[in-house]
Amino acid sequence: MKQFKCNINNSFFVSLFVCLYFLSATVVAEVININKADASAFQLLKGIGEAKAKTIVLYRKKHGNFKKIEDLSLVKGIGEKTINKNKKQLSLTKGITTAPKGTKSKKTKNNHSKSKVTKPTTTEPKTKLSQKSTIKK
Repeated sequence: MKQFKCNINNSFFVSLFVCLYFLSATVVAEVININKADASAFQLLKGIGEAKAKTIVLYRKKHGNFKKIEDLSLVKGIGEKTINKNKKQLSLTKGITTAPKGTKSKKTKNNHSKSKVTKPTTTEPKTKLSQKSTIKK
């Protein structure tokens, strides 16, 4: 039986594998129009959950359109770090206004798991202290 010889260098396959790996891991980030976007679109951003997204939309409704991207920092809970992490995805005039269909919003903290802590009740009867207490010296 003859051996099959391959002239292609192994580094070609390694390079091909590495390229395919990084291409598959790349996520295309949507540009978001911050002056028209709804809460679902804002949730696509890093560090923005449901509550912050709704806060941004309410702020915009109350105060009008943002004049510059940095004006997002005027919204409670949105800081400079959040803006910088998402700057390439933010626009005043271009971009999506709602999350694409099939896009799941980020999960928010489950507040249902928190239960109200109450003091345990005792079944022992309460005793009255006598009104006259004598102290012996």
